[in-house]
Amino acid sequence: MSRFVQVALALALALPLAAYVLGTVMAADPAPADHQPIILEQAAEPTPSPEPSKPPRTKKPKPSPGQDGGDDDEPEVVEPRYVEQDDDDWDDDDDDDD
Repeated sequence: MSRFVQVALALALALPLAAYVLGTVMAADPAPADHQPIILEQAAEPTPSPEPSKPPRTKKPKPSPGQDGGDDDEPEVVEPRYVEQDDDDWDDDDDDDD
């Protein structure tokens, strides 16, 4: 073999092996260092501030059950149901009796 082929073969084996070893060494976690424990203390109660005066709230009219309420806070409930599928649902051909 020529010298170039020998060097290329050595690099092809050595570079991935060196990358694996270096990655393994760098990923190893050192032991956790000793640290002071965290102590939670009761915070001093804040002094009460005067509450700003709030304008009176007006009640919004509730929509009747048949009307769409617009921005409802409650999610729409959708109940799952079984839908029968046959082999023709996934192809572009006309529906046949399968």
